[in-house]
Amino acid sequence: MKRLFLLSLIASFLVFVGCEEDPCDTVVCQNGGTCLTDGTCDCPEGFEGDNCQDEIIDPCDGIVCQNGGTCVTGTCACPSGFTGDLCQTEIASLYLGSWDASDNCDSGAYTYVADINDDGTGTLILNFGAFGTNLGFPVTVSGFDVTLPLTDPG
Repeated sequence: MKRLFLLSLIASFLVFVGCEEDPCDTVVCQNGGTCLTDGTCDCPEGFEGDNCQDEIIDPCDGIVCQNGGTCVTGTCACPSGFTGDLCQTEIASLYLGSWDASDNCDSGAYTYVADINDDGTGTLILNFGAFGTNLGFPVTVSGFDVTLPLTDPG
């Protein structure tokens, strides 16, 4: 009798255990995802969501930053000396051209046109202080600052 009861108990246990539902029976993991024992999906790289249904889009995909810039969350972080959506513009080039200028001296106020250009060796201000069109002064450009060293035009 004890044997019959024991066999009956074991058979009931096997039937009961065999009837447990697999949590993955109703889960469909997409894009190569794998169902875990708790019924959740383990998604492959590049996908997310309950069923791995959402592709993770890289905001820097297709963005090519120039002049040493680096893409950060879809926007180029430019190195010093460059600006623009893709770091394509050298900041010094923003200052090139003719500019209205004025000086207040002991002898009076003067207005003139100063030209800033790049002669291939550096940035120059020509006609600075209206001392003559052939007189040029080297300047440095750092960030958005143009610096003219203390200069005696002679």
